[in-house]
Amino acid sequence: MSVRITGLTEVMKKLDDIGKRAKEIGGTHNLSIQEILPPEFIRTITKFPSFDSMVEASGIMIKSAEDLKNEEWNAFIRSSTRFSTWEEILAEGVKEWTRKKLGL
Repeated sequence: MSVRITGLTEVMKKLDDIGKRAKEIGGTHNLSIQEILPPEFIRTITKFPSFDSMVEASGIMIKSAEDLKNEEWNAFIRSSTRFSTWEEILAEGVKEWTRKKLGL
């Protein structure tokens, strides 16, 4: 008895494409907040339409990335998202950015 398997060519092409994309995004990247947290991502994790509207709703003065590293901002994150900290949101945003770049 033998088993015929079809479709492996397509699987191999997809894996090859993922490998090529992985090489393209390898290394260090300087990404903006908008690249890591685009509106479509923010809408899936919050009730806000964009990162800017989220900051505005917080009432916290954010002038630089350093301003996002404080307990007041983390308290806002806890109260308005399923995340506990700003770092968790960033990590999830980077994962999503990577998935998109890999075509997954």
